[in-house]
Amino acid sequence: MVLRYEWAEDGVFEDRPSTFALNREFPTPKFTVSDEDDQLEIRADSFHVTYDKKRFDRYGLVISFTNKNTLWGADWRYGETVQNLGGTARTLDEVNGRCELEQGILSRAGYSVLDDSESMLLDPSTGFAAPRRSGDRIDGYLFSYGYDYKGAMRSFFAISGKQPVLPRWALGNWWSRYYPYTDEEYLKLMDKFEAEKVPLSVAVIDMDWHQELFKDPKAFTKALHDKKLKVTLNDHPHGGVYHHEDQYEDMAKDLGHDTSAKAPILFNPADPKFMHSYLNTLHRSLEKDGCDFWWIDWQQGPYSRVRGLDPLWLLNHYHFLDHQKQNGEGKAIIFSRFGGPGSHRYPVGFSGDSIMTWESLEFQPEFTATASNIGYGWWSHDIGGHMGGYRDDELATRWVQYGVFSPIMRLHSQMGLFTSKEPWLYRSEFAEVMKTFLRFRHRLVPYLYAANLDSAYRDDPVVQPLYWKFPERDEAYGKPNQYFFGSQLVIAPVVKPRDKRTNHGAVDVWVPPGRHVDIFTGTVYDGDRDMRMFRSIKSLPVLAREGAIVPLDANPSPRNGGDNPEHMEILVVVGENGEFTLVDEGSAEQGTDSDSTRFEYVQDKGQLKFRPEGRAWTIKFISLTEIPDNFKVFKRNEFSDVDLDVKANVEDYPSVPGLVVEIPSNSSEPGDVVICLGDDPQLSVLDPLKRIQDLILDYQMDIQSGKWGKLNSNIVTFFPSRLIMTTRLRNANPCDGCALRRVKCEQGKPCHECLLRGIECTALRTRKKRGPKGGVRTTTKDKVERFQESIKNNQSCTSQSVTPLPPYRIPLPEYKRILTISKRLATSIWIVINPEHLLTKISENSEDYESHALAAALCAATIAQLRLPEHAGPLNTTSSLQFAAECLQLRELYDYRESYTLDSPLIPFFMHVYHSNGNKLRTAGLFLREAVTQVQLLQLGYPETYAHLSTSEQSLRLRIYWLVLITERTYSAQHGLQAVLQVIDVFPDIQDDMADERRMQAFVSLTRLFAYLESNLTTFSSNQQPLERQKLVSYQAALCLDSHDHAAREAQRVDLFVTRQWIRLILWEYTARHFAMSCYPDDEAFSLFLPVKIGHKMLSLFSMVTNAAIKTHGYGIELKVFRLADTMLDIIACTPVSAHGNGMLVGAGDVLYSLQHVLHSVGGKDSGFLHKIQNRMSQLELTTGSWPYLALSEAGEVVEEIEDDNEL
Repeated sequence: MVLRYEWAEDGVFEDRPSTFALNREFPTPKFTVSDEDDQLEIRADSFHVTYDKKRFDRYGLVISFTNKNTLWGADWRYGETVQNLGGTARTLDEVNGRCELEQGILSRAGYSVLDDSESMLLDPSTGFAAPRRSGDRIDGYLFSYGYDYKGAMRSFFAISGKQPVLPRWALGNWWSRYYPYTDEEYLKLMDKFEAEKVPLSVAVIDMDWHQELFKDPKAFTKALHDKKLKVTLNDHPHGGVYHHEDQYEDMAKDLGHDTSAKAPILFNPADPKFMHSYLNTLHRSLEKDGCDFWWIDWQQGPYSRVRGLDPLWLLNHYHFLDHQKQNGEGKAIIFSRFGGPGSHRYPVGFSGDSIMTWESLEFQPEFTATASNIGYGWWSHDIGGHMGGYRDDELATRWVQYGVFSPIMRLHSQMGLFTSKEPWLYRSEFAEVMKTFLRFRHRLVPYLYAANLDSAYRDDPVVQPLYWKFPERDEAYGKPNQYFFGSQLVIAPVVKPRDKRTNHGAVDVWVPPGRHVDIFTGTVYDGDRDMRMFRSIKSLPVLAREGAIVPLDANPSPRNGGDNPEHMEILVVVGENGEFTLVDEGSAEQGTDSDSTRFEYVQDKGQLKFRPEGRAWTIKFISLTEIPDNFKVFKRNEFSDVDLDVKANVEDYPSVPGLVVEIPSNSSEPGDVVICLGDDPQLSVLDPLKRIQDLILDYQMDIQSGKWGKLNSNIVTFFPSRLIMTTRLRNANPCDGCALRRVKCEQGKPCHECLLRGIECTALRTRKKRGPKGGVRTTTKDKVERFQESIKNNQSCTSQSVTPLPPYRIPLPEYKRILTISKRLATSIWIVINPEHLLTKISENSEDYESHALAAALCAATIAQLRLPEHAGPLNTTSSLQFAAECLQLRELYDYRESYTLDSPLIPFFMHVYHSNGNKLRTAGLFLREAVTQVQLLQLGYPETYAHLSTSEQSLRLRIYWLVLITERTYSAQHGLQAVLQVIDVFPDIQDDMADERRMQAFVSLTRLFAYLESNLTTFSSNQQPLERQKLVSYQAALCLDSHDHAAREAQRVDLFVTRQWIRLILWEYTARHFAMSCYPDDEAFSLFLPVKIGHKMLSLFSMVTNAAIKTHGYGIELKVFRLADTMLDIIACTPVSAHGNGMLVGAGDVLYSLQHVLHSVGGKDSGFLHKIQNRMSQLELTTGSWPYLALSEAGEVVEEIEDDNEL
């Protein structure tokens, strides 16, 4: 649904098209109108508009969504901004890394707003641009679509116009460099590209196309055209036309300009007469000399001599229309900057002078993908970077790889010697990869041309974010650099430097549902899971789903220009039905029309059908590594099926594994070719041996350290056809229990399976030491005796029998597994500890009982807080209860009551977290009091006592102090207790080497939030002397400010926002006890219905973040959501039925149902909070309205393709 809203003080509305809205005419939906003296209501199937007939404001224009258009049923009030998924930006000039994006059409809230009040108009009567009428005017569009993102974009294109078809040659490689070439130098460079077999399709001449450099422009451009290259010239139009330019006299004659003083003709795009001469006199003469299209490099802002007319818009609009008029539909192109919504009608976009850094590369895939959210599908970036930064061969190579899978592939640099992007100027390792990928770009042109047509006719941009296809999956929003490329491929560029040890770059990938194949390796991946993929410099993850059909030029070294290939290669992935239409571009020179070839693959029959006329074909079934028994190929015509004699063979590593079928050109016999693979063929399971061997040989290692020896003896021995495990991994000496059960024994430590079952483990039986003396190891004997003694002592206690005495209790791999999860998911909320460093400490010193106790407490807290499966304690894992028990027993092995280290307050802190999530709040409170006492004893609240330490050490102590203080304040406010720790005016350092800067910024924001509220939160929960009314108003106003810290990580944004709303609720409860409450929305701090508004805001945030970001906070967020829901139930219970129609109370029941779902998602179906809310709702007989409650999907499993070097 799209709703246009317009207001004008003179009552004259605007029907002329704008730069955004070309189409104002749409079918009128069914609706009803209720028109009262001071209120207008419009009801349709999907929305309800309430308007007070005044100038639009947040109270006068309210739109309610009455079906599943929105994710959580919120109203939209005029003026409210919706945090959407982003659009694009006008330029990346001098941007190093990220920049702020303008608004797009898509939002996880399910609706968005586009303000069109300031755009210029296109006047049909004059054929020229026009400013808007003077006066106070509002003109906007509201898009409401729920999860139907593609439907929203279809509506956008219907209003704003389609993307045009680009000429085929624009999809090849562009060469661009800011450098004063002569004509001879440029042509020699093009010859060098040909000699290196690197194809190009566009030759860009930057600013320096002067006569002294290009003596004969026509001969120069003809030479480029003969090489199948199109030519574009860079134009900075702002300078106007000067007397020394060839076209000065002709333009002066057109415009009546006095040339006697040789005054320049000033640039004036707001003058139709100037624009006509600018295009038909100034530029047309240069086009006759061989310029095929223009690079319009406008950098002077959005202002002209006429208010409201943007020069960039005028240039883009009229240049494109002029080029379209000269060349025809599907042949027009300009190269210019983004001018705002509607710019998609004038491709291609120039994103500006990028900085040569990894940060710039890392942002470009996301920047390109989100541009599709505003319909802008044809960005061209400076591939490799233009300026600044640093020379890095690996960076340049990874940038080229990304460029190959971006809409436009344009190599670019400035004139510096060390920045030029000729591939052969780089070290050979990188040069060969760059050349290979530049060739592959031209091989991709057939696929890209089909995507080009889809973008124009099906509103499917070439690059799309994952959430376009999977809007209901949190994972699709969590990988902004991963995107769909055309209809068949998923791309995950490598945008960070490779590891110096493995020589591989890593990228976190979400494999969408369904099996996928990497077209560069043939590796098959099961879908619907998170993975960390590793690639050498030779590759990047390019995934094709089952049923994918990808056409390529079969020539490994295509020629310039990107013409229709004479020999095609078709990649096919079996497993699902698939189809694809290959389209050839028609040629005006040859008098040919466009032609198409339809491919259809039917999985249950294993048949691929197509009509191969006029060229040779190679069909490659990727990762199908044997010729099926009933394989056959025949040609089907209207009379019979004729068997074809074709070549079929299986390719193997190092090529991409697959079945290859060669079909020669045979245009004399019409008919469809059918390739039969047999019923329901499946992708082959590939032998990973050869790839593993290459991975290991890439590994850089210190052989003297002994790791290489361990690798050689512990992992694999390479043989031609199989992996043979060596004896050191065999179950040669199992303990008695494992031998009886015939399972693998852990050896060298008490077996975990024995411990779980309370069985005496014999893994540590004394053995003779190898060597001439043959003595018994004393340390081993001691461990055996202590272990056996613990087994005997604990046989009578079931709860302790699974946890023998240290140091060998819970196996170290169990610690590593949970600490790894903690590092990945919980570090953002527990910013006081580095799980990786802690793991190193306990690995290196088994007698460090305090570090072991801290690790056990952290593991128990992690499992409980994140609600991991181990929280229930299955037999094959270690539960949070076991870690907690181990922590308590380990603490008895050292004098923890007299130990005053920085670990001392952290152990009881994490035990507090563990017990809080287990709903043992009294026990949790006791551990919290212990943590508070330890903090006091360490004098962490007195920064002057450790001012002599390094900045990092000071910051660590401050982090611990503030984390315990915030936790104590929260616990005390919830239970009406007196807080002990005092707010201090010193905060942790954001620039802390020991912590991530983004996490630190969010954590410091949280500390400042508590510091702002001065004394105790418990004041608001007590009956002490009331605060002044104005102070409460100021508190609420401050907490209403936008709290979305975009630099913070998602989990921390949730924490900041929810904490603010929770404090607002506590303030409101305090206010309700001490002041008279109001029913007026303007009196917000004292409004009876403020909790309902808080609920809307909280759900608004929840709908825009991943479920993992919410669940990470465990009990803390569950408690705050419960308190909000409980308070709302109090309001509903106390509000007269007659008042339930109050605007502030509308939707309260639906908010409650969504909050109930949040409690279920975070705490599970057995949540005590959830049961309390459900019971109260049933007592009040509340029923949900027509709006759906908030849906929170489960987070996917994280899988790593290759583990770290310790595991390897």
